[in-house]
Amino acid sequence: MKRRKLLKEEEIATEVRACEAPGCESEAVHRAPRSRTNLTDSYWFCLDHAREYNASWDFFQGMSQSQIEQYVRDDVTGHRPTWPFGLGKIGVQTINDMLTGNIRDAYGMFGRKGPQTPHQERPPVSPEKRKALAKLGLEPHAGVKEIKERYKELVKRYHPDMNGGDRSGEEKLRDTNEAYRTLMRRSE
Repeated sequence: MKRRKLLKEEEIATEVRACEAPGCESEAVHRAPRSRTNLTDSYWFCLDHAREYNASWDFFQGMSQSQIEQYVRDDVTGHRPTWPFGLGKIGVQTINDMLTGNIRDAYGMFGRKGPQTPHQERPPVSPEKRKALAKLGLEPHAGVKEIKERYKELVKRYHPDMNGGDRSGEEKLRDTNEAYRTLMRRSE
């Protein structure tokens, strides 16, 4: 019985696959992918032709730089959709609602009763943001639109080109630009 088994293994081992390179009759023992979309379908080459093929094959051929970067980012998770641990797909929307204040607390579990409007509870303003808003002469809870309007107004007021070359407002213009950068960095 053992002898029979050995003979079958020897017969299997004696099957020789020919190299798929044109004009080559060497034994093909190395696989090479045919395309990036179907990596399981392969060419069979001898060692020399496998090296030659691999040197010329480009997985990312025909893809733009942004497509390559997106592929690399998605490769971290094996190209599968992801969401925060323990939440599932539904939990992501719930977290987003809680962060934006759009959650309805009909039973008062979070200290509020009924539907909420965005102006009832505002998040605290950081000292850095409060200082930047004061430089622009705005209230602590000013919106992005108000900030942009005030910034345009102050730039027109202090810029030397708008004041006939007068440089007396340059320090205030620098403060205005710094405050605006701080507020826009925080609101993104």
